[in-house]
Amino acid sequence: MRVDTAMDCGAAPFVGMGRGRRPAGEDERFRRERERLLRLCELNRELAAAADVGSMIERISYWLAPVAEHDLVLYQDRNKGRRASYCSCHGPVREAVEEAVRGHGEAGVFRRDFSLGGSSTLSLLRCGRDIEIRDQELVREAVASLGPPLARAMAHEDLFEMARSDALTGLANRRVFEEHLGPMIARARRHGAPLTLMALDLDHFKEINDHLGHAEGDRALRMVARELARQVRKSDILARMGGDEFSILLPDTTAAEAAVLGERLCRAVNSLGIGDGRGNRLGVSVGIAQWRPGMSAADWQRLADENLYSAKAAGRNRIAAPGIMMA
Repeated sequence: MRVDTAMDCGAAPFVGMGRGRRPAGEDERFRRERERLLRLCELNRELAAAADVGSMIERISYWLAPVAEHDLVLYQDRNKGRRASYCSCHGPVREAVEEAVRGHGEAGVFRRDFSLGGSSTLSLLRCGRDIEIRDQELVREAVASLGPPLARAMAHEDLFEMARSDALTGLANRRVFEEHLGPMIARARRHGAPLTLMALDLDHFKEINDHLGHAEGDRALRMVARELARQVRKSDILARMGGDEFSILLPDTTAAEAAVLGERLCRAVNSLGIGDGRGNRLGVSVGIAQWRPGMSAADWQRLADENLYSAKAAGRNRIAAPGIMMA
């Protein structure tokens, strides 16, 4: 004999007394909790997809916008002296909040600071109106989760920068120089723009190391690096290649224009007044070579080095380049 169940008859399934059914208040709390968790998961996905601290701050700004209106988000670590910010506005408002970040003109700019633990903070800035936090609990939980991923991203950037910087002088290292070499040649070939390479080697540096010690030699290298950096443009690539050797890539620069810079560099290094205490004065010799169509990177570097040796042989503390009058 066939017995029809409630399901067979198309009736609603039976729910036992006191089971499977929540009061309306609990349903609302469950919905809010689910939305909160989904929003926090969304933030974690956004942070995971960001490649650097700046991108992370930008994504945090977008995520916060619906619950805390702001014009700028600032992340800073006071102990490391590092900061990153993202501004979502333009014009006078942007100028006002960026001035406030720099510590100037804070009148009319409202700010909310959140501790991320240790010496790091996340700040929201808004021009003209106070920052209203529409969901305090959500923002509090979000901020509590931001410290570790931001700290890891900052540490990753520090390691990346260390791998690309000369530890002693802070200049770009050989790796950065070689990364720029090919693209700069390709650009010069494509646009017909002049491109010049300078090879530099310090004069009497060995004597300073031998007679005064390596600590004095390191100090001399740092002083020279600072002086060279002051003389070149931001578009130039100044790198320490190793020891007392430096190279400078000069885009949109002819050999004649580079010679003017080279003479200025010779005077600048000589004016530092660094000596070995036995009459030898630190100077710099400079070899200059302009890239020509059909010239390989290796041949170009070899020519600059040959001109550097010519400057050394001619008496040091001078420039050498084909067709250019010597200093």
